Amino acid sequence: MAPIADTEEPYQARWYRRIFSTLLDALLPPHPDEALLAQHTESSIMKKAKTATPIAVPDTYAVLSYDDPLVHGLIHGLKFRKQKQYAQMMGRIIARALVKHTSLPKTVIVVAVPASKQGARERGYDQGECIAEAASTDLGETAVYLPHALLRASHLGAQTAYATRKARHKRMHGAFMASPSVKNRLFGATVIAVDDVRTTGATLLEASRALIHAGAKRVICAAFAQTPEKSEARI
Repeated sequence: MAPIADTEEPYQARWYRRIFSTLLDALLPPHPDEALLAQHTESSIMKKAKTATPIAVPDTYAVLSYDDPLVHGLIHGLKFRKQKQYAQMMGRIIARALVKHTSLPKTVIVVAVPASKQGARERGYDQGECIAEAASTDLGETAVYLPHALLRASHLGAQTAYATRKARHKRMHGAFMASPSVKNRLFGATVIAVDDVRTTGATLLEASRALIHAGAKRVICAAFAQTPEKSEARI
């Protein structure tokens, strides 16, 4: 069950959708996260969701707090319940937060921090690419989305097993490189690197290093959510 969009639809269509949704819920009860999200629009999520604590790292932003049930529901649904449409909302939220909180040049390049190959294969898409594309679209003509601009080292899997800050930073060293096919586009550019969740900052740090190494002039790191400081586990 997708979160309700802030759009109008004909009365008859709403009536049929409600009947179908009621029947579907009776046969297949929704996951608690989906049931919670279904009660909210994008606007209400932005008003009610807990914002992340500001990050004391230049050009690094996380918009919402991962321990908020609405935020957790979006991320969990996107990553583990094949709710790909959630990426559109998450990308828009990131884009609008960046416009509000930082100064962007006339042209920016938007790239995704890639998910593990195993994770992307299991869910059928890379959630980071979906979020980055949505963020780029919301930023409008000033943004250029470069798909698969960052390549992930083959030895890296999912990071759940590397929960401590020290282990994650050590594991992520040299984790990414810019795709040779986009290096000429990155040179001298301001790049926004988009990720779903920021935990210790190791992933975004290494992504930023790879982009700077490829010639980017400035890298802005943006995550949809930040995990609490007391918890360094990442889904």
